[in-house]
Amino acid sequence: MRRLFVWAFVLAAAAGLASAEEPKARDWSKALAEDAQALHDDIAANHPGVVNALDPGFAANNDRQLAIALNRAKTAKTFGDYFYPLHVRLVV
Repeated sequence: MRRLFVWAFVLAAAAGLASAEEPKARDWSKALAEDAQALHDDIAANHPGVVNALDPGFAANNDRQLAIALNRAKTAKTFGDYFYPLHVRLVV
């Protein structure tokens, strides 16, 4: 019975992935620039790391991440180009 449940779950998940659509075409460059700026500003205004004495480089790192994302926004053409800089810690 357990094996049947596992296979039913796997098939349901696969069906969900098969029906997923690529996000609609849009200006991914503009979207990345706007969302990266909004994320940066939200972190700067609300994240406790900004005032954490044990991590004095937090704010500067937030600024560096924004600079990297804005630089990548200049060439972003696909959803992947948009998604990656916002969801993966970028290294300078």
